[in-house]
Amino acid sequence: MNTFTFAQAYVERQGWSVIPIPYKQKQARLPWKEFQSRRPTAKEVKDWFHSPSNIAVVTGDISNRLLVVDFDDPKLFVLWQEHNRIDSWTVITGKGVHVYFTL
Repeated sequence: MNTFTFAQAYVERQGWSVIPIPYKQKQARLPWKEFQSRRPTAKEVKDWFHSPSNIAVVTGDISNRLLVVDFDDPKLFVLWQEHNRIDSWTVITGKGVHVYFTL
């Protein structure tokens, strides 16, 4: 799957607000404050993700109360996991682990 397909699924199926960020960077490609209160349109997602990009998910109420915990040290994630039995989705990153769950 390409980035556009993932971004589209995040918006349409998960109900998340997403924005593009340049590959291997963390700075948004566009002002993103408005996406804290509205999800991008299908056209915006198509326009943004036609070229290589990473996807940033805007957390909070706009994304169905999504919370993401970012562990840059995998050892800390293991320690956290031993003490917290929370049903969550985890993603292995270049530096550690992201844990996604809703409140």
